[in-house]
Amino acid sequence: ALLENGLIAGSDSEYGLFIDTVDGEYADSAKNEYWLYTVNGEMASYGVDQQPIEDKDVYAFSVSVFE
Repeated sequence: ALLENGLIAGSDSEYGLFIDTVDGEYADSAKNEYWLYTVNGEMASYGVDQQPIEDKDVYAFSVSVFE
């Protein structure tokens, strides 16, 4: 639904969809940034394109840095 509504964009990878943009904002790969998403405040257990959707769950995206 996020892809269909243009809220996220990305590219296919061997692990599923790799998110490039969220709501028009980019993670800067030159700075080793990437999009991390959480479900109910916990790191997600699935790739964004495989994540089960449940009523009342809270999903959040933030930019993180590869260390």
